[in-house]
Amino acid sequence: MIALNMDPDNISPPSPSYTAAETARLLRTMGFNWLDIEFVLELAPHEPRNGHMYYKHEVLERFVGRAFWLTETPLPEPHTAPPLPAAA
Repeated sequence: MIALNMDPDNISPPSPSYTAAETARLLRTMGFNWLDIEFVLELAPHEPRNGHMYYKHEVLERFVGRAFWLTETPLPEPHTAPPLPAAA
């Protein structure tokens, strides 16, 4: 058995993940049009989980940062992102 020497004080928390709908809402609040949102949802790295596509915040931030057609507006930090509406 291999013992891992991990310092529990030096482990960063996991990056928050957003569903496709949450990602689209976040991008819309930033002023993206529907074509840009569709482009990001199609081409940004994502992972299927429980029947939904999830996009990690750090991956979206890098992907949007590389998009040449967008303004230089960064994604808001996860703790300052606009609250998502409650499910009906």
